[in-house]
Formats: sequence, C-alpha cells, structure tokens
Amino acid sequence: MIKCGMFVRCSIDDEKYSRDYAIGKVKSIDEFSELLEIQFFDVTGIGDFYPKPENKQYSLHNVSHCKIRIGAIVKYKKTKYIVKASVIKKEDGLYYYYLQSETDKIECLPETVLECSYNDGYVKPLEQLKQYEFQNPMWFFGRSIVSKTMNIINNSLYGFDEIAGCKIFLKTHQLKTIVRCLQDGTCRNMIADEVGMGKTIEALAILKVFLKDNHNSKILILVPDALLEQWEIEMAYKFHILTGKDVNDNVIDLVGVNSFCENASPYSSLNSEESYDFVIADEVHKYLRDDKRYRLLLHLSKRAKNILMLSATPVQRRKDEYKKLLQLIQPKKYEQMSNEKFEELLELQGDVVRRVHEVLEDLDSYLEEIEDTFNEHTEETEEAFKDITDGLKKIYKLINDEMFQNLCSKIDYSSDDFGIEGIQSAIAYVCENYQFERSIIRNRRDEDEDYNLRELIEIPYDMRTNFNNTEYNIYKELAFWIERSDLDYDTFLQHYKSIVSSFFSSAAAFYNELKNTVLSVPEELLQLADNWKNEEAENLENINTYMEDPTGFESRINNIIDFIDQEASEQKVLVFTSFDETFSLFKEAFINYFGEQHCTFFSRNMDSDERELGAYRFETDEDYWILLSDESGGEGRNFQNADILVHIDLPWSANDLEQRIGRLDRIGRERNKPVISVACYSQETLEEDLFSFWNDGIGIFTKSQSGLEIIMNSMDEKIIRALSKDFKYGLANIIEDVNKELEGLKEVIKKERYFDVAEYKYQAINRIMDNTRELYAANEKQLFGDSMMKWSSLSGFRGHELEKSMVRFDASSFSLNSAYNSLFVPPDIRLMISDKINQLQNKVRSMNGDRAIHTDNNYIQGTFDRQIALDNDYIHFFAPGDPIFDSIVNNALNSYKGTCAAFACKAYADWEGFIFTWNLSPDEIKILKKGLSTHLIDKYRGFMPIEQFQCAVSISDSHSVAEAEILKVYNYLMTSDNVNRKKFQHLGKRAGINSNMDIFASVYPPERWEELVDENYKKAIKMVKKRISAKLNKQLGLLKIELLKNSGAKKATTNYYLQTGLPEDDGINEMIKVYPLSRTIKKKPV
Repeated sequence: MIKCGMFVRCSIDDEKYSRDYAIGKVKSIDEFSELLEIQFFDVTGIGDFYPKPENKQYSLHNVSHCKIRIGAIVKYKKTKYIVKASVIKKEDGLYYYYLQSETDKIECLPETVLECSYNDGYVKPLEQLKQYEFQNPMWFFGRSIVSKTMNIINNSLYGFDEIAGCKIFLKTHQLKTIVRCLQDGTCRNMIADEVGMGKTIEALAILKVFLKDNHNSKILILVPDALLEQWEIEMAYKFHILTGKDVNDNVIDLVGVNSFCENASPYSSLNSEESYDFVIADEVHKYLRDDKRYRLLLHLSKRAKNILMLSATPVQRRKDEYKKLLQLIQPKKYEQMSNEKFEELLELQGDVVRRVHEVLEDLDSYLEEIEDTFNEHTEETEEAFKDITDGLKKIYKLINDEMFQNLCSKIDYSSDDFGIEGIQSAIAYVCENYQFERSIIRNRRDEDEDYNLRELIEIPYDMRTNFNNTEYNIYKELAFWIERSDLDYDTFLQHYKSIVSSFFSSAAAFYNELKNTVLSVPEELLQLADNWKNEEAENLENINTYMEDPTGFESRINNIIDFIDQEASEQKVLVFTSFDETFSLFKEAFINYFGEQHCTFFSRNMDSDERELGAYRFETDEDYWILLSDESGGEGRNFQNADILVHIDLPWSANDLEQRIGRLDRIGRERNKPVISVACYSQETLEEDLFSFWNDGIGIFTKSQSGLEIIMNSMDEKIIRALSKDFKYGLANIIEDVNKELEGLKEVIKKERYFDVAEYKYQAINRIMDNTRELYAANEKQLFGDSMMKWSSLSGFRGHELEKSMVRFDASSFSLNSAYNSLFVPPDIRLMISDKINQLQNKVRSMNGDRAIHTDNNYIQGTFDRQIALDNDYIHFFAPGDPIFDSIVNNALNSYKGTCAAFACKAYADWEGFIFTWNLSPDEIKILKKGLSTHLIDKYRGFMPIEQFQCAVSISDSHSVAEAEILKVYNYLMTSDNVNRKKFQHLGKRAGINSNMDIFASVYPPERWEELVDENYKKAIKMVKKRISAKLNKQLGLLKIELLKNSGAKKATTNYYLQTGLPEDDGINEMIKVYPLSRTIKKKPV
C-alpha cells in the first residue's frame, strides 16, 4: 500500500507505452480521488543538465513503490550519505536504508526522512518486462559487457576496484598484499618483496585504497632523496596521487630522508607531539646502519596509527638486523623482548622451515615420478608418496596442530591427482600460519616462472697498447701511489675509492677527482691525467674515422660505440655511467656519431622537464633508440622497453649494479625478451677483478639477486677491505671465498623462499584470485576499448577515435539532446584538462613537438587499452576512477536503460523465449545487522562466483533446441564483431501507426503476458538455483575450509609460539562469524 513519505516510480512521458521514468516522494494522498502529490528532488546536481520533473499529481494506479538504488547519494538533514543497502520492513511497508556518511558512520534510516535525485530509483528488470518496457536493443547490447566486467570487479577482493584504474599490471600477489594490509582497519606492515616484485607499486596501491576510504588524514611518505622525483612521478602518472590536499581533505607529504632529518635535527622531534595517520618509509633496511635515523623512524612508528615500510627481504639468519626491522613495525611487541627470547622464536620458525623444505623437495620428486610413469600408480610413485607422508608426520609431531592433521588425513594417494592437491593444501596451511611475525610480507618470485632470462656480453679492451699508452702509464702510477700509502678501510673508502672508480670510467672523470681530492696527489700523476684528458678530447673528434676500422683503436669509448653501431643498431639501448664528466663525454660522442635525432638523455643535472622528455622519447618514439643515463636513471625508473643495457663503468656496489639491471628486469617484461647486460672493462687490471667479482663471485649479470639485497652491503664492504689490504691482488684473492659464502647463504634463503612461495602458490584463495584477474584481463580490453565507446555514443557522449586505440574527448563530445535518453551526466572536461597531471603529460608531449597541443589544448587524449597506457606514461588512461570512465560506467549500470529488451534476429536456431541473466553478490544486510564491518568479508570476497548466470526458457514447448545451444547462439550474437546488431528488429519500437509494440501487445495481451513472464521466470529460477548451488557449494566449501583453517591455525600457532611468550591473537572468533553470514547470497537480475 502506498503511503505518504514513500518513494514511487512515475512515468514522465506521455507515450502509450512509457519509457521515461523518475523517482519521487509522495507528499500527500487524496483518498477519495486516489490522486497522489509527488515531489521530485535534485540532490546530485543533475538539474544543471536536465530539468527536474515538475511536482504534480499522479493516479495511485500509475505509480509503484520504488527503491533507491544502492550507491545513490541521498540527503538527510542537509547531510549527504551513500546508500549501502536497503531492507523493507513488514510492519510499516517502508524501505529502510543503511547509509554511510563521509566519516564512514553507518546509520539506518527510513525512506520517509530522505531525499534522493529523481534519476536514482531502482526497478527490477522483471517488472520492466511485465510492463512492456522494452528498451532499444542497442542499449541492451552496450550495457551487457559493462555489466559483465564490472561484476568481476565488484566481486573481487577489497581494493581491486580502486587499483584496476591505475597504470599498473594487475598481479595477484599485489592484490593480496592490499587486503592483508588494510583488512583489519589498521596497517602496520613491512613489504619485503624480492627485487622486481613491485614494492613501490604495492605501497602506493595500498595508499590509494586508504585515501579513498579515509578523510582528513595526515600522510607522510619518507623516501631517499635520490628517489623523490621518481616517487612523485609514480604517484602522479600511475596512481593519480598528488602531494598536498586531496578531494577527501587528506594531506599528503612526500619528503626526502635527508631534509626530514635536517629539519628534525638535533632530533628535537623525538619529543614532539606531532603524529601522522599513515606513514610510508622506503628502504628502511638502510636505517639499520645509522643509529640516529633509526631512532627517528622508530619514533615516527610509535606515533603513527598506520605504518607501511619497504625493505629489502630480510634474512632471518641475521638475527640482530631482523629484530631491529621488526621493532620498527611492532615496537610494543619487540622492544621489550630479550635477544634470547627472540632467538628462541627464530629457532622454532627455523624448525618448521626445514621440515617443510624437506617435504617440498620430496613433492618435486613425487611429481617427477608421476610424470615418468605416465600418470600410473606404481611402486615408485607409492614409495615417493610415502616419503611425503613421513615428512608430513614429522611436521605434525613438531607443531601438534589438529587442523593440519585433519588436512593430512584427507590426502588420498589413490585419487586421480595422486593426492597432490591435498598435499599442497596441507603445506600451504603450515607456510601461511607458522610464520611467527606475519606483519612482514615477503612476496617471492616463483623459481620456475617469474625470473627473466639474463645474458651477458663482454667487450673488454687492452690498455697495454700504443693507442692506450697514457692510460696504462697512469694505471701503473696510480697503483704505485696507492700501494705506498698506509691505508685502512675508512681511508680507502672515503678518499681513494672515488679516484680509482673514476679512472675506470673516463679521463675527464679521473682528472676531476684528482683536482678535487684533499689528498696530496703526485705531480707526475696529475700531469699524466691532464695529458690523458686532452688525448681523450682529441680522440672524440676522430671517432668517425676510428669507427671505419676500429682494429687497433680499441678503448672504452670506441668499443662501446662500435658495439652499439654493429650489434645493437635500432634496438632500444640504455647506457649507464656513474660520473658526470663521463656522461658529458659520451653525450657528445653519441650525438656526433649517431645523430641527435636518435639520442636522448637522463641526468640529475638536467631539469625535471628535460629528464621527462628524455624518458618520454625513449619510451614512445622509435627514432630515439639510445638513452644515456647517470645513476639517477637507475633508481626506481622503469625502462623495461630497453633491449640492451650497456655499462660504461662498473658500480662498486652490488645493489647499485642490481638497480641498473632492475630497470629492465621487472615484472611485465616480455617473457621472450632477455635482459642483456654489456660490460666494458680493461683487461689485466683491477677493473677486470671487479668484473670477475660481480660475474664469477656473485653471478649478478646472469642471475637475479632477489632475496640477497639486504646482505649485499657486506659484499661491498669486502671489496673495500680487500683493496685496502692489497690493492693489486686483494680483490682477486677473495672471489672464491665470497662465492662459497654466498652459496651457503643462498641455500638458507632457498629454504625460506620455498616456504614463502609454497604459502602463496598452494592456497586455494590465490588460485581463485588468479582466475579472477585473468578473467577480468580477458574482458577488460573489450569493455574499455569497444563497449565503453558504444555506450557513451548512445548516451550522447561521443569521443573521437584516433589511431592506435587512442581516443579524444573535448567540449563538443557531449550532446545534451542525445544524452537525455539516459540522463547521462558528463564529467567536467575543462576541469580534467586543467588537472595538474594532464598538464604535465601535455607539457612533455608539447616539448616533443606535438603540434596539436600547441594549436588546441582543450581536450583529453588517452586510451582504454591498459597495455598502451603502460607503454607510455604521458597519455591518459580511461579506466575505473577516471571521471570519463566512471561517468560512462555509472550511467550504464545505474540507468534503467538497457536492462530489458525484446528483439528478433536471423539465426540458425529457430527459437522464441526468454533469456534471464543474474549477478551474485553477498547479502551485506546480514553483516550490517550484526554490527560487523563489511570489510571483514573483503578478504574472502574472491570466493564469490564472478561469472554471470544465464537461463534460456522457451515460450512454447514445441521448441526442441537445447538450452546450451540457445545460450551459445545468444552470446555469439551479443559479442561477436561479425554480427551486425543494427539489423536486429526492436520489438518494443513505438513509432508508427501500427508499431512493433502495438503488434506485440496484441499477440501477448497484458494479462496473458504477465502470466507468461511469471510462469517462465519461475522455471528460470529453478534452473539457475541448481547452477548457482553447484558453483556456490564448491566456492563456499573452500571458504569454510579457509576460515576454519585460519581460526584453528591462530589457536595452534599461538600455542606453538606461546612457550616463548608471544602474545595471543584476539581476533579469532570474529572471523568465524563471517561464514554463516556469507551463506546468504543475493541473486540480482541484470
């Protein structure tokens, strides 16, 4: 029964068969005349584009009680809220809405006290179907793909919707990290992924989600000064995060460590009351070597509600360092813990790691046996299986965990998969739950899949030639001078290291170091250096002559230019040096020999615009195939489009060298594209020993050092100590010992890696997340590139399609008359044009000669294609979170257009009937009623079926075509590019004297039509329930196991570590509450 204060759906056109509706509130009811006074509201400003319907009277029989859609903005007492859920109460027949305020407060209020915009009503497609509300099929086709893909996003993990719009590769481990850091409401974590796994990306993704869900927060991002610009670029171009105040009034500060510490000097802030809501600190492992900075960071951690630290992967064997890192994220827990107690914890952890590693090795053998026997059960496979079960028994004896024992009892050797899934599940359970400190997140590369192939090309030269005579004489004098000096470690590190390393770079760099050193340099050495510098300048003038026949003219610069010219021509070549003078020398050489039109540059001495132009040209322009960079390009930059990396000089730091190689060796690099390092060095010199140390001792050129970063500083120290004791032979003498030491450490780290990888690889939730991500990626391109453009065109917002999947929107893109059909509200294009990031992108493109920007900058140019957006930092990405994308998606999903259609078309199957489509979503009402946060289920949202469910029901029993065949034909007609959907006949078309709609209504009169719809809908519901139940039981069965495993594990793990005094976890019971609630699923027709 309609009552005053209710919202009702009203027709606002004068057609016989209405298509345009609005939601309004009943202000009064005339019982006698059965007329209602309806008032319409505009809460969102849609009236700026389309006139609000006039308040007027409607017949009681021409309106229906209407829900406000989920996600709509409503007003209560002049405050705006977002509708999260709704429920109708039998007592009064009113809808009650769960509303979320800007401060995240949840209130439940009746519809009678609310206002909502006239276009924010929700109508069930079934009701539209009964009322002949058949929309144009083109609306239906356009909406269907949008609905399908957004359903994947909505049923994915917490934060997926936010980061899907960022210019990053979507990786499962990154999604899981976001959930793990934010699901409990407070983030106190350290991301210690192996190099190349994307720590910075994960941190900024976490911050992106935090900023969306929080208001008036104070954020501090503390990074090494050398990485400030790179962080700022990553924040802006990939995540659209700018420093200063954002739209939610959060204040974001990006600060360099040096300036932060100087402002805090003499650490007065240690006693201050200033605090932050969220602190991100990068490269925190470097604080371990600076006591004052470490204490400052520890103080920040104590005063921050949320803290996220990025570190090289800690090695648990280095106990003091590990404990200090843990103190930074959990100071209350570890500051008071004695070293003895901490070592006990590590020993217990080590026992578990060793046992698990043994089982994993047995599992590898078991898999090989199964493959060798062609999947037949044999004595060999049975024996290998027994080795595994024996190992699992040893683990159980160690941890005494009933849940683990239960998992092991379900392992069935006789099953088709030889019990492998059960074994993996049991191992994953231990690996996930028996890490005594889960606040450290260690994402590891899978040994088999995630490493890029590394290759090395050597281009040595002999300085003992007539052409290099001066260089050789200097080397002898330099060695003699150093050997005569009484050196210790600190003196060599502070004064001699830069002189020696500059010698193996260029004459100009060496001369500059000698002139600026505080040491007393022998006059003869200084004179020789001056002569060499002059010779180098003369040789530069003759470079073209030397390259005609390089034989006899081998040198550092000649070998490098000859290699690039002969072996790397027109490939993308990244060239690194550590010295400014060498940079200038090679810049001139490259321009003279290869031409300025092919060379681009990146240096800390260039202004930021020039650097960005250099990076832009190298990324996007095939003509610019050489990029010369100093070390600033080796810190955090992504140059994975490069084919070859050339080292003019070799760094004396393992991490610096790994950073260089890491510009190419990154997640997302093409699998068949090896990371090629080209090393130039002088033979029979200290430089050759340094090269051998990196190549033979550590293997850095041909093997990623993932997991070893935190111990590489000790390798750097070994170099200096060896040279300070014996300049000529000290480095060569320690290579064998270093290799042995590293092999021992690698074995320890290998076990830790196996432990971490097994946790990730064998968990059911991660496999589901992988499937979700892959399904989304498969649909994303079709959604972003095709369907979005079609819907926006229908809605009166037409972009101009350019070449290479590029699209341009400007003020002329919006047509108000066309947009009225769906009440499309366009984004503020001019605001987007003036956006700081768009201005930065346009500025770089303009510097590169983009004439269009010079003549007209009143447009947004970008792409819906993720790969194209990733390949070019300087174009816009139309994706979730972007105003253009969101305006199109919101209009498609929130409009009642396209949810119901009736059409006829030619097909090889002769069939007439209904096709119903459903989305599934958790019934959050039950969560809200229990007073629980909906974030509690976000970690497990990935267990929801992400696909849509379809049923085809024939109108007549005479149709003999199988339902599966009908759905196959239907989906082909909906999605194939080979189908001309414009030729489909719109059965709801109202135009003309004897319209399609009139004919349809005469064939199926209203009363008969309603009966037919109800009858076939009931059939469809029965069919879909069976399909959903089968899928849901499997998915929720996995969820139940996951929840019970987690709860049981928390108890068992606590018992295992309690003997050392580890505090209990009090969050066990709340997790179990979720499972019964998750059994309730909403089936929503789409």
